[in-house]
Amino acid sequence: MNERRKNPSKSRKRARRGGKQTGAGRAVQAPGEADDAQRGERLQKYLARCGVASRREAERLIEQLRVEVNGSVIAEHGVRVQPGDEVRLDGERVEPERETHVVVLNKPVGTICTMNDPENRPRVYDLLPPGAGVRSVGRLDLNTEGVLLFTNDGELARRLTLPQYGVQRVYDARVRGIPSAETLASIDTGVELEDGVATVEWAVIVRQTAKNAWVRIALAEGRNREVRRLFETVGHPVMRLRRVSYAGIGLGKLKPGQWRTLTKAEVDALVERGQVGPFLLPPDPRTARRGAGKKTSSRRQR
Repeated sequence: MNERRKNPSKSRKRARRGGKQTGAGRAVQAPGEADDAQRGERLQKYLARCGVASRREAERLIEQLRVEVNGSVIAEHGVRVQPGDEVRLDGERVEPERETHVVVLNKPVGTICTMNDPENRPRVYDLLPPGAGVRSVGRLDLNTEGVLLFTNDGELARRLTLPQYGVQRVYDARVRGIPSAETLASIDTGVELEDGVATVEWAVIVRQTAKNAWVRIALAEGRNREVRRLFETVGHPVMRLRRVSYAGIGLGKLKPGQWRTLTKAEVDALVERGQVGPFLLPPDPRTARRGAGKKTSSRRQR
């Protein structure tokens, strides 16, 4: 993915860790002391690229002493993997897929995005073909429906998830009451939540009745229940929430519970640009369907 895709106003500098890194018979110095290609790939990144876990989950696997490199159990972070190294998780060899696969699912309400659930609730993974070997790109909560991406490429999943890459997510939210122009303007400016200010790319009312409205809203980050918390804060609780686009991938004709595999051209676009096609723009209120009532919008230029 191209670094030029970053939103300068939302970019964050990555902290670099110093110190010596050891493991599996190799010792290398901290970043900056040797060329990355010569030092190899960080173990947690390698595991993520194999599709067995996210990078953060891979770190936990290492801490749990479940990962071996060339027959040695790894007990600390910072180990790097070279071409030809043998990596095992729980005794089973893991290797990255030769080809990146991405699947889009129309997630139904009432399904969860975790691999294991003590309550035995329906999982999104149960809707995919057996042995798909993919993990979800981020999550949608139990009562949120719509676009959910899956991939076998942990590094791609990380780049599509982290806020500094500015990947566009678009939602349709049915909210209680009719947000005023002032309310939408405040959303556009930024709403203070308990975990920091939530900002949006744009927000526009696309349909309304006497008692509620559908608001289409675009964000470049994906914090936990962010859309619901944002509207709750401004006094318009969400009654229904549907994600209609993620990184330019929409639902098309997919019905709830249905999925499709992205084409090679779509996957290549995600890998190279972090986006398929152009960014989704807010609908023009002047072209809204007849009888929808007066529309109010708040737009921000990208």
